[in-house]
Amino acid sequence: MTAPMHGDEALRLIRSPGCPVCGEAEHAEEQFFKWLVIENYGQFETIMRLKASLGLCAAHTRRLLAVGGEAICVPVFGHVLDATRQQLAQPSSVQACLACEGVRWTVGRTIHILSQGLAQPEVLEAYRAENYLCVPHALDLLAAVPPVVAGHVAAATAARLEDPSSSREGILAGSDRDAEPRRRARAALARLDVAPSSGPLELERRLELSCCPVCLARGELELQYLDWLLAEHARSPSAVRDDLRSLCKTHVHDIAASDKRVEPLLHPQREQTRVVLGRFLDELATLPPEGVVARARAIPGHARDERSRHATTFARWRGGVAWARSSRDSRTRLAYTRLRGSVAGCHACHAADTAERRESELLMARLLDSAFVRRYEERHGLCARHVLAMAAGPGRDLAARALEARLASLAWEIDEAARKRSWSFRHESAGDEETAWLRVAAQLDGRTFLGGPAAHAAVVARPVELVRESRDPAQRRTLG
Repeated sequence: MTAPMHGDEALRLIRSPGCPVCGEAEHAEEQFFKWLVIENYGQFETIMRLKASLGLCAAHTRRLLAVGGEAICVPVFGHVLDATRQQLAQPSSVQACLACEGVRWTVGRTIHILSQGLAQPEVLEAYRAENYLCVPHALDLLAAVPPVVAGHVAAATAARLEDPSSSREGILAGSDRDAEPRRRARAALARLDVAPSSGPLELERRLELSCCPVCLARGELELQYLDWLLAEHARSPSAVRDDLRSLCKTHVHDIAASDKRVEPLLHPQREQTRVVLGRFLDELATLPPEGVVARARAIPGHARDERSRHATTFARWRGGVAWARSSRDSRTRLAYTRLRGSVAGCHACHAADTAERRESELLMARLLDSAFVRRYEERHGLCARHVLAMAAGPGRDLAARALEARLASLAWEIDEAARKRSWSFRHESAGDEETAWLRVAAQLDGRTFLGGPAAHAAVVARPVELVRESRDPAQRRTLG
């Protein structure tokens, strides 16, 4: 594609409403699921790719449950179950989520088009005047553009953060279509009324529920952390300022979905982002100018500015010459590295990761107790994601055997559900196999329902009719 074509496409993106990268990513995701449901779920290439990744990630599995329902999930999960059982027997590398790969490719392509188009003055002027990127995608763009353009992008993003009309979660965290499904799943999790504490007794209580105990521990702690954060902010906003500044884009949307009075909650992160962007712009202002003559003329001024760092005139001039000879691109990359490094790790993610790790360690210790093992084998137990992540040893072998037994039973139910969907067996009564596709989703990855049982899938999935047209309409029932 030539530069003018990049410019035309970049202008189209810039003039679209909202963050153009988020818009393209949403469109790519929409098209992926549209064609998956229409025909791709039955194509050999798609089946093999889904088996290689053991299905989709938790967020995209929630989307699949919502748009595909039983008709699509039964055959898809049948293939994924086979692949998961093979993975238990002969572990190998697992590929990334197919939907995530498509979205990442689209984001990379869109960033590339914008970076090429912004090299043209009219495109850059349109960007400054008409639109913006959300902070995450603006940071991605900064890594792909030359210093002059990077300054304009950073300045436009900082200015947008000062605009009260754009200070909600969209500018800080981009779009997130999974935010509402997560909110509803978290509300279902809260109704379980299980204490988010740790210890052998709490592990026993979690085992009584039809879900992965480790995923449930993570989901409960994450719910507790977000509730605590909102309560503490109401009492003393300054006490949780650092926590609010650190939130990742996922938890920014979770906070926004939990409390509609989101402006005060996002203010610390908005201000922190403006500060780090300001530092980045200050570093860009110290870059040597373009052109040999301009750099030579700038040496005396830079040497005078070096006075506070160098004791002698010779040292100051030597520093000025080194500055003039330095690469603008390399100094911009260094400034960008500092910009990225100034973003603190999400405290909510750290709390959830810690709860998940500690519960997993407790479970491994308890699997040394034969009495606990007997109880564990009669329960839902760990999801496939956690079993496959376990280190080799007796505990892993025991968990793998128990999981294989559950997956074998679920595979039969999925096969039974597929059989009864055929015309030849339409007269047979429906059984528990009609909800197997939901239970499979929880058994493969407990994060699909944020750790909760699959019985709460109605909070995540849209209503899906489970009774075929041949049955009595009065006896029809739905999940939802």
